[in-house]
Amino acid sequence: MGRNWRAALAVALTIAGSAMGGGALAHADESAGPHAAAPSAIDMPDTFSYNHGEISRREAAELGLSCNQFPSGVTCYDSQADALRAAGAPEEGASAQTSRHRSRSVRAKASSLYCEANNGRPLVLFQDGEFEGWNINTFTRQEWFNMQGIYDNEASSYRMGGHSGHIAEGLSGSGYWYPGPTGICDEGQHMGAYNWTDLTSSRYRN
Repeated sequence: MGRNWRAALAVALTIAGSAMGGGALAHADESAGPHAAAPSAIDMPDTFSYNHGEISRREAAELGLSCNQFPSGVTCYDSQADALRAAGAPEEGASAQTSRHRSRSVRAKASSLYCEANNGRPLVLFQDGEFEGWNINTFTRQEWFNMQGIYDNEASSYRMGGHSGHIAEGLSGSGYWYPGPTGICDEGQHMGAYNWTDLTSSRYRN
């Protein structure tokens, strides 16, 4: 029944999105059925770069490092701020320079405008549901990247950054796609909201 409920949920979300005139749920129909694997995808290497040396994929995950994956390989850092800085991307939370006294809606609008103006922010997958634990940053566009080894089926939350994208349950974009919000500047969520915790095997940045 595992796949059937996902398809039913996606269809229900699509109907709801259409009734509301589109919006964040409008793309949920992409998850109504399984997708075939992409012709090619970028695999996750067994060894990552870290502190001018090498570290195994397992060690990087166990240390909770923040890692940037490009087609050429994966480089890890001690913090997300360090990883974003190394890639020349705007730091997360930089838009929060707005006053704490502003209303939540005003701060949210400012954050969205900042994201759109700084679309170098990556798609980020996090180990834990509250944007904690290890994380993998994806900057490259229009390529599927696989989650392999200790990272496969372990992500529990995400942020989309400056581009929309897809999160798939299978390698190379195969299987079902995450039916939650994956549009531009979507701040992400705990994937448990769609019963998707620990199901991700690949991701794609438009």
